[in-house]
Amino acid sequence: MIPFDSFFAEPNQIRPSDSNTTTRLAERSCADPSGLVVLPWSAAERETRWYVLSPDESFEQVREEVLAHVGVSYTNYRGQPTPLDANDAGDNAVSAVTEGRACIRVDLLVNGKGHAVSEAFGRFLTLWGIRPVREFQPMRGLAEALHDYRMAVQASRSADARNALEDLRQLGLGVLNVRFMEIELLSRFDGPAAVLDHPRINELLLVSRPALVTDLLAQSVDQIHIRPESNLGLESIKDNFGQLPDQYRMLLTSPGQVRSQSGLLLLALQYAERGEDPSTLVARLVADIEIDDQVHQIIDGLGAEIEETTTGEDPTPDINSRLRELLSKGAYDEVLTVAEGADPVFEVVHSVLFAAKALDSIAAAKKALDMLA
Repeated sequence: MIPFDSFFAEPNQIRPSDSNTTTRLAERSCADPSGLVVLPWSAAERETRWYVLSPDESFEQVREEVLAHVGVSYTNYRGQPTPLDANDAGDNAVSAVTEGRACIRVDLLVNGKGHAVSEAFGRFLTLWGIRPVREFQPMRGLAEALHDYRMAVQASRSADARNALEDLRQLGLGVLNVRFMEIELLSRFDGPAAVLDHPRINELLLVSRPALVTDLLAQSVDQIHIRPESNLGLESIKDNFGQLPDQYRMLLTSPGQVRSQSGLLLLALQYAERGEDPSTLVARLVADIEIDDQVHQIIDGLGAEIEETTTGEDPTPDINSRLRELLSKGAYDEVLTVAEGADPVFEVVHSVLFAAKALDSIAAAKKALDMLA
């Protein structure tokens, strides 16, 4: 810590002593030069002024306290920034001893009141030394933490997003929602391998999820397992899909769940595996997504293979059997299509409601409400 000997030297006329309130303030600063100090300055041609050196972490609180104790009767300080002047002797003297601490300059406005201001600064330092120190951070509300989380994600501020998520966890946000947000952060900031390495990944694959979370999982599966390299051929992609565990292969079961071309690719491979033509999937997508040439070629190739192996039409089953079959495969969009115009018997209504809940889209909900009506 730099001593204040150079500050209390010419042209500063104030010297540390106990002769009056201003010199005692100087002596107090010299006795403990670390932390928060107040340095009085008085040159021959000017009235007294004071420099407050504050630790950066407390600067805003110091500004408020200085205003409360020494403003506004006798000084010019109103809480405003007080930049130092390179051509001023006092400002130059204090610049040499700040050591990176923030500085507030307070000038006297009323002649003859310098000692009163110094006395107020003394009370300020005494009360500052005995103030209770807050050992905890104030907790944000749930809505504020959610807003901070979303803004941090959009601005790619990883640390802020994780801090907001921790606050949400402390505020009692549901465990599943926290897990879904963890997947979002891992996907955005850590990459697809981190998503699939989530310690609760097996649990997340078994529960009902928002479509966007399912899509993040699908993108990770695509990048790590299905297309780990660019320009893979159709046979290699089919082989990679065939080696996936069932929970990855069945991530998506209906076109209404697709939110990216990775999800579309997973679903197309699943259709082809069970002998269904995936070439109509693109026309049935709910979300507007960009599909590159490679994915188009894969889907067209799968469709061509299915067409070559198709030997005839399957017999048309009754509607209840057809709905049960579609539900078992997770083909929820087809459930809504097949149920249109059908008699609203119990099994038809139940199938429509189940499919609408799984699809989690406005269009599906409207069809379910129409069926109930």
